[in-house]
Amino acid sequence: EMVARGERLFVESPDDTTRIMCSTVHKCVAPETLVETPEGLLPIERINNRGSIATPTGGQAYKGLFKREPGWMIRLETKGGYEIRVSPDHGIDVWRDGYSRLDATNIRPGDVLRLRLGATFDAPVPLLPQPPTDLDVRTRLYRTPSMLSGDVAELFGLIVGDGTVYERGLRLTKRHRDVVERFATLMQQTFGVAVNHCHVDGNAYGMEVNSAFVAAWLRSVGGMEPNEKYVPDCVLRAPLEMQARFLRGLWEDGTVNVKDGKLDHIMWTNRSASVVATVRVMLLRLGIITGTVHAFHNNERYYDHLCAYGVNAHRFRDRVGFVAAFKNNLLQAPTGLETQYTVPVTTEERHALRELCGASSEIRNAKRDNKFSRHGLEKIIAGHTGRLVDAMRERLRWHHVPVHKIEWYEGASMCVEVPEGNQFLQNGFAGWNSKGLERPRVFLVHDTFFWEDKYTERGGGNDYEQRRWFRPIDDVDGANVYYVGVTRFKEELWCCGGPAPGFVKNTEMPLFDRGARGVPELRTHAPLYLVSPLALANDDVEVVEHPEAPE
Repeated sequence: EMVARGERLFVESPDDTTRIMCSTVHKCVAPETLVETPEGLLPIERINNRGSIATPTGGQAYKGLFKREPGWMIRLETKGGYEIRVSPDHGIDVWRDGYSRLDATNIRPGDVLRLRLGATFDAPVPLLPQPPTDLDVRTRLYRTPSMLSGDVAELFGLIVGDGTVYERGLRLTKRHRDVVERFATLMQQTFGVAVNHCHVDGNAYGMEVNSAFVAAWLRSVGGMEPNEKYVPDCVLRAPLEMQARFLRGLWEDGTVNVKDGKLDHIMWTNRSASVVATVRVMLLRLGIITGTVHAFHNNERYYDHLCAYGVNAHRFRDRVGFVAAFKNNLLQAPTGLETQYTVPVTTEERHALRELCGASSEIRNAKRDNKFSRHGLEKIIAGHTGRLVDAMRERLRWHHVPVHKIEWYEGASMCVEVPEGNQFLQNGFAGWNSKGLERPRVFLVHDTFFWEDKYTERGGGNDYEQRRWFRPIDDVDGANVYYVGVTRFKEELWCCGGPAPGFVKNTEMPLFDRGARGVPELRTHAPLYLVSPLALANDDVEVVEHPEAPE
């Protein structure tokens, strides 16, 4: 399947087993993938080269941050809209009567993935930018905070959510008077700046600040300019409590939906898919599960409705809340039980749970597909102890959700190595790392490799860069394939597709032929050639044909 999709492959052949492992260059995630570290919740492209990272079992050390050039990637979207983008051979935990590692290319719609509920680390309070100095000398100066606080995080949330920052000031308009009054209070406390009422048409209220200095400082924080809204880096690096305060301001643009006297859901709408994805992971760390409804315009994704239903709306009330008193009052309405989301169990666990609680309705409902509603499982284990109960409590610390949509695309990717456990959390998902396995023999396979030694028609050789003797034609990704082959073999590196000894140059022996629409078709035979460690060290081009080159 990977060959059919045009993947560049190498094959590792262990000397103690007949098993063959096929993989791309590295098992990677998209650069924007959020990972949790002691420094905050950050895109993997912005973390340090080594440090600590959140894993399914807690914090672990990582090392070896690297970036892979653009190649084939897979976007997995779950029911409810959680998303992760990975390379085809990237490992992800999938429920198969227990958790199993499965390459992304083998995942199918309906497969159940898991996302972590709760936080592993709590970051320190981050510093904020210094006051701007490149303004007109006549600009009036105000104080600025040096460190983030809960109030400042809430103010940032209001501005990112529904504020407008322009060159000489900013304004906020809202439907509830107490929200704009809260905005005015926060601005006065933070900057000591005057806040004025502004005219707003319709049933709304507005507050405005006229200060080029404050506007410039807010732009330096990031995420607050029109048409360029995102969660500021200082918020992602903030303690959990401050992130909750930011979400309070951000979600003030949301609604509370009560049906027949019961709280059904809360909903927040945003046009930026990246902002929605970030907010969802932030809410997961607060233990809040959300669902997404995509809205389309002219067949293009226009905006997303992010919803928290039932019990999760109450968790939002208790851990985040709204600014408007009217909305907070609506959140006091009773809500239904958490039956929408389920927790998988093995057949053995289901039988053991029946021994624990008898033939309850929850046990009968789980008999068909071995899964309980979150509420049902909590009800069964309440008041009990033991290893099974502990295992179920740990299972409840995850949100289990089936894959809904799978798409292929081309893009860059990054990853790290986690020596203990080989896993880390990726957008909340339990995923695996790019551990650099070493094998006694490595067979390096590529469809466009050619051979070029020091006696080419380019002449001489003394002025030729020796380390480029083995490279792909017009394919920058091939350099990474070669790199992996070199770094993963211990004793023998076999290269497939090279020429017979004595050939000066060969471009006629690729492993694959390009078929319809450029999809590679496997050829019946391609010779294998040994490249010794000594040859690599000395830039020696001599090769030896494999005595039993397989077809």
